Amino acid sequence: MSLRAFGARLSASAGLLLALAACGDATLPGDRSGGPGLRVPGGAPYSASLMLQDQAIDPNDTYVVSDATLRYTTYVQTSVPVTDPVSGQSTTELVLAAPEESVRLEAGYDAYDRSIVNTYELNSTPDPVTDLADEARTIKTLGAQHNIYDGYGSQLPVAIPAGAPANSPMEGLAYEGAQVTEGVLLDASSTEFVRTYSRGARFSVSGLPGAVEQLGQDRIRITATIAEVARAAASGHAAARRFAAAGAPQPQGRIVRTYHKRDGKYVLEELVVETEEKTDKATVRGRQEVRFSNVKWKENPSEDAKRKARRDQAQASPTTAAVPAGPRAYIEPHCLIDEYGNPCQDPGDGDDGGGTYTDPCAPVAGGQNVVLQHGILSNADTWKSTAPWLRCRYQTATEVIPSLASLDSHSSQSYDQMGRVDATGQSGFVFIGHSQGGLVSRYTAQRYAGQGRSHMVEGVVSVGTPHQGAILARNMKQGGVDGLYSLLGAAGRCGTAFLDAGCHIATHVTQRLLDGWISGMMNALAPATMDLQPGSPSVSHLNSQPEGFARYGIQHYPTKRWMPMRLMGDMGDQVKGPDWVRYTEWAYQGLRVCNYASIFFGQFWLTQACGSAHRTMDSTDRWWDRMTAPGMKSDGIVHGPSQVYPGALEQLPIDRGESHVGETKSTKTRDRLDYLLPNRFNVARRQ
Repeated sequence: MSLRAFGARLSASAGLLLALAACGDATLPGDRSGGPGLRVPGGAPYSASLMLQDQAIDPNDTYVVSDATLRYTTYVQTSVPVTDPVSGQSTTELVLAAPEESVRLEAGYDAYDRSIVNTYELNSTPDPVTDLADEARTIKTLGAQHNIYDGYGSQLPVAIPAGAPANSPMEGLAYEGAQVTEGVLLDASSTEFVRTYSRGARFSVSGLPGAVEQLGQDRIRITATIAEVARAAASGHAAARRFAAAGAPQPQGRIVRTYHKRDGKYVLEELVVETEEKTDKATVRGRQEVRFSNVKWKENPSEDAKRKARRDQAQASPTTAAVPAGPRAYIEPHCLIDEYGNPCQDPGDGDDGGGTYTDPCAPVAGGQNVVLQHGILSNADTWKSTAPWLRCRYQTATEVIPSLASLDSHSSQSYDQMGRVDATGQSGFVFIGHSQGGLVSRYTAQRYAGQGRSHMVEGVVSVGTPHQGAILARNMKQGGVDGLYSLLGAAGRCGTAFLDAGCHIATHVTQRLLDGWISGMMNALAPATMDLQPGSPSVSHLNSQPEGFARYGIQHYPTKRWMPMRLMGDMGDQVKGPDWVRYTEWAYQGLRVCNYASIFFGQFWLTQACGSAHRTMDSTDRWWDRMTAPGMKSDGIVHGPSQVYPGALEQLPIDRGESHVGETKSTKTRDRLDYLLPNRFNVARRQ
């Protein structure tokens, strides 16, 4: 590019390009004064008459803009029947259909000839506490990097979990000579195209094969198998060769493109990707449809020719360029002191690690007696951050924190708990029970009353307790885990750097959430899992007995999106779920924009890869929601209505709360206890 040409492009793109030249995430947030309307980072408010929203795209170079609607459906067929909570019917196939999404897309180049692809969400945002709502509304990519923005145009920072990959799926498109119109526009007057088309033979455009079929006067359809597209791409540019060399298994399926004739071009109208993958647990089929409308474009033949020359040179070279780094990581500093002033040591790696909290506060004579009861597949350690806070903040005397055999029946655990309380020789206990621990504590309190020893119990506080049982307990025992294994297994075999973030998330959810906690909790021989079934004799008996003691319910209702990842992140000693949710959102949106952008660039091998990974992540989230709390609030394990303590004197819901496994270490739970203990149980604070 000549110096004069570069100067013209630079002036056309305005001063924002100077910031973009430094790094991919240096764009400025939009003005907040206009409220949560659609905005472009550093650009102008959305206008239907505005061709390019992003001022960084050079309007004198080649670009394309379009509206698009995306529909995708995943079918999971398992060998073990599962009860669909929505229909109430037993089935071996669940259909997971995402709501249709509408976006505005634009792709072009900046003054430095770097590709820019942006997507702007046009759908309204659903209620994030009852539905699966994405936080990001705009995804902006520059070369091999992508960043996510909220509805105000403010960038959402991403904390990269320890050991997690930080590469963007967009690196698969960041190669020399990328052409942003290659998949959207075909030259209808090209001699090669007309000749091969008129013969009705299979032909190649942009290095990709396909069988052409005429649909009326001005429309054509091009069909190719995924295997054909993958083989052709591997013989093309270097990024595709890396993808093929990674050894990722190609699913069965096909890619179908439909074009209509307009202004001397065949313009992409619809793309359909159909896949099928089989695991040892089930069969997963997927269908993705993308329809394009309002397509507008501009071509700069001279710049396109230069990019094509660079691409031809890159294809001939066996080497590949270095991949730029991913987003900046906002890693929290190591813990030296907790949020309540208690010192901690050995904070770990910021993911699995926590802190060993000191306990400088001795019991107070005449103080409140307390029982802290854990839930299923847990022990006394679940309270190791809250217990020191409680005894240092309030005047407590006897504190009982038992580790019970959590897979035993609730009745059996209650007898064990009573024995430990009786052994103290004290009375007037406040029972604070998490999850199943709330049910066990209710059993104990009812038994004390039945024995004429009501003085033993001041009251019961339940936290995230399934008072009506848990939908999850029934469905996971019936084969829900197999369905999740199938979805995650397909994602975990992707085997390429372009999809590393999605694979990392799938692997962690499988190993930490399913292989560890959920599989153990759903042990078919464990009496506790039977007691946790909705409508079980244990639950029915518990809710039919009178309760004359004080009783209060604390419910957590976090945002539902990426709940399995939130649960997984909260399994350590600290609440790290929100970090995993944001990281997952970043990875998901990168795959989503890669899905769209690869269509524009004509790299349909990456369309299939990114699209399948993007759909698998969403389908996993929807499967979890379907199996636990469809259309309801939830903490990821216990659906919202079941968390409500029947006949409680007061309910204390926490919207934007924590996941089920994060509730016992949450400051939000402590805030509710800070209200209940002094105001409802008259517990004095330490001086």
